[in-house]
Amino acid sequence: MLCGEKLLSADIYSTEIYEVAVECDKWWDNNCLYLSPQAREAFRKAYQSAFDHAKMLETHADAELVKSTWQDVKNAGKFIVEGANLPPLSELETRQIQRKNRGLAW
Repeated sequence: MLCGEKLLSADIYSTEIYEVAVECDKWWDNNCLYLSPQAREAFRKAYQSAFDHAKMLETHADAELVKSTWQDVKNAGKFIVEGANLPPLSELETRQIQRKNRGLAW
């Protein structure tokens, strides 16, 4: 599973999100060169926001701020696909990812 997918499917209420964010940081060190500037920024912001999001949940931070950090995580995928000059995901691919992230059977 790709790092970005792991961020979206990680349990944000446990330490799992920290482990995935660390993994994404390592991926970033080895692969950011291959992304467009916008995709690099979106990916970096996503995994850093995942760290922040988990800490905000623990400290019961302002709900709007919590939503904002999670939106940064969710938005990264679009920029990465665009930045890699890949075609957008088809409707079927999008549904499959959503099912997978919810733990539903194919």
